[in-house]
Amino acid sequence: MSEYVYIRDTNFSAMLETALKHLHEALTRRWREQAARAIELNQALPMVPTPGGSGYHQRHLGSAWFGPAWSYSTLPARAHVDSGACRYLAWVHGGQNGDLNSVRCDGSITEAVVIDPRTGTHVAMPPAIDCGVGRILRQVEEWAWAERTRVFAALPLFDHHDVLEIEHAYRAYAAMERLMVTGEQPTAGPDRRSFSTRSAATLPQAVEEIAGHGGGWIAEWTGLAAESFRTGFGASVRPTLDHHLGVARALGGLYRARAAIIEKGRREALYRITAATVALDARVTVISDPTPGLRAIQGIGLLIAPLGAPKAGGFLLLTWFLGDVFHQLGLLPTSERETHRHGPQEVLDELHGEVGALNRELNRLESELSEEVLRLRETIHGLHSYHLELYDLTQNNPVGTADVRTTAVKTEVVERLARHCADAAEDYQTLQRLLTRTASADPHLAGRDGQATHADAAIVEVRDLLHSFLRTTCARYHLAGEQLKAAARAYREVDADQRRILDSKLSALEGRSSIDIGQWAMATERRYDPFEGHRARAGAEPGWSQTDEPYIVEGDQHDGS
Repeated sequence: MSEYVYIRDTNFSAMLETALKHLHEALTRRWREQAARAIELNQALPMVPTPGGSGYHQRHLGSAWFGPAWSYSTLPARAHVDSGACRYLAWVHGGQNGDLNSVRCDGSITEAVVIDPRTGTHVAMPPAIDCGVGRILRQVEEWAWAERTRVFAALPLFDHHDVLEIEHAYRAYAAMERLMVTGEQPTAGPDRRSFSTRSAATLPQAVEEIAGHGGGWIAEWTGLAAESFRTGFGASVRPTLDHHLGVARALGGLYRARAAIIEKGRREALYRITAATVALDARVTVISDPTPGLRAIQGIGLLIAPLGAPKAGGFLLLTWFLGDVFHQLGLLPTSERETHRHGPQEVLDELHGEVGALNRELNRLESELSEEVLRLRETIHGLHSYHLELYDLTQNNPVGTADVRTTAVKTEVVERLARHCADAAEDYQTLQRLLTRTASADPHLAGRDGQATHADAAIVEVRDLLHSFLRTTCARYHLAGEQLKAAARAYREVDADQRRILDSKLSALEGRSSIDIGQWAMATERRYDPFEGHRARAGAEPGWSQTDEPYIVEGDQHDGS
């Protein structure tokens, strides 16, 4: 499956102007044909705007617009037209080649006397009149321009949106996902510092090691201090990573949904104008959808991963930017055959109906986008800080309260845990830098008028909230490493040989952080108290008593009790 090539023009109104220019030309051509036929048959012009029509002409056109610019029903006018000497009518029937302003009609009348059909009397005719057919044909062009303006006013504009910037933001979320799922580091940009002391563990591996899943350090470090670490900090690392992954995935889906709405509005507007133009143009009878449009998007929610599912080890969701939108939701290009079967008014009525339907569809999609982002925000607000930015270590006694002489420990285990915490903190700094990249797309998260909707503002709010969670988590990993080193030094007091060996290893970890750990490790400020009634309030007690499934899944939100 190849990637979809979306519209990247940041001056989309210019593309619309070009398409509408062709629509205006085709409508003018057809209406002139109709006007010529009506003049020849001495009938009313079918395209004359009426004050009581849609209301548009009443507001925007002067009184002179309602009615033809020249009366072609007078005896001299009929004598000129009926003789077949009108150059303007001949120009219309000849294909309207060249510019109308280059056509000249002398208004000649070949019959010196004509019979008045109303009275039956003979009436003498002048040799020529001031032919007004050209004025009517120019007036027709102005009426067509008014219709073009009416269509433009109804179209969803999406003018200066840069979908490429939204794609770049989406790719940043995809890079965050890869780092959290597979440990893959970003390949571009200064997002990585190299440390010779770094372990071989990736972020997901470091989290598994710290959590003690599958045994690991739990068998080598026992006692109250070890149990406190396992059920407190260790139990919080996996749900925190899972929820960061879930929020990043959901945000990536929301950015993609916004891009899909923009693309739908743009592509389908162009398609509808093009189809109407082809239907009006007698010289082209068949069209095979030159600008494949999005016919419908059934469910914005299909583009967004629900928070909590899948887990960190699940499938990669953020792969294609817009290409798989078409594949997943059946938005494949369609072909239509348009022939010159319908009159101009039928084509215009259908076009206005389709533009109205498009706007209603976009309103539905905007509403769904708003519902999805609000659902995500409410889900996040319902989670305890323990599940979003780790167990709060800021009030811990770093050396614990247990008698170290009653504790069995290999100092290499504590040193390894400290190293994993430092590695995780480093990866979380990379996640922060990746998330910062998405800010360039903020001006382009906007509705059809270029203004950010409530949904767009909420998306940015969730993104900023995630950044705060990542920063706090990063600091708490650093803090955990510092407290582990402090605990290790307490253990060393029992064994001088262990002290000498451990000092050489721990010294390599000094100075790995340039951030204000104490400040960043404080809980993220939120507009309500997320710790209300929670047993792990402010980190005073462990939030979980067991490590199996310490995260939420869709429809099953744990409160930590």
